[in-house]
Amino acid sequence: MTARQQILDCLAGLPPAAPIFLPDLALWHRWHAARGTLPTEAGKTLPDAARAIGAAVWSVVKPWEASTPGVDTTITETAGERVIHHRTDRGDLTARWQLGPDGDWWQVEYPVKTAEDLPAVQRLIEARRYELQPDALAAAREAVGDDGVVALELPMRPYSDVLHTVLGWGEGLALLLGEGRPVIEVMLTVLEERLAA
Repeated sequence: MTARQQILDCLAGLPPAAPIFLPDLALWHRWHAARGTLPTEAGKTLPDAARAIGAAVWSVVKPWEASTPGVDTTITETAGERVIHHRTDRGDLTARWQLGPDGDWWQVEYPVKTAEDLPAVQRLIEARRYELQPDALAAAREAVGDDGVVALELPMRPYSDVLHTVLGWGEGLALLLGEGRPVIEVMLTVLEERLAA
């Protein structure tokens, strides 16, 4: 039985014939590929790397894109900072990231700072649309080959999305539990509807 079939059987609820070694090599591969430090025996692609170590070949694809029509969004990036500015008809929002010591972006400022930001962020959430990207799925399927499996990355659940992307875990969490709760519940309902559609 192939590793691909074992994965598919597990997803179908069938007990595996043997334990499956399913390492997530994506971060490792992306980090080394960007720096040109991939071992030569690992090949050039993520599926090649999995085959080289005898692991199941699988890859995650995001076959969708989120957009916010009607909201003017600008992204400014320097060597150490990324700023995303959203301009809505109910106000402006700014989110800020800094390049961390691990080479990844760390969010240091969330769009919502106070209750006064809630109308603007509600407009941002109401504008959110998910658009399917079938070409990304087809490309991922081709990349993993006949012996691999493509896993689909789904959008975050609305509650997590709102906390991770617009509210944050400080002032935003306090708003969720306090005066901002009615507006935030409306945003969660809108995101649930968008996600279901």
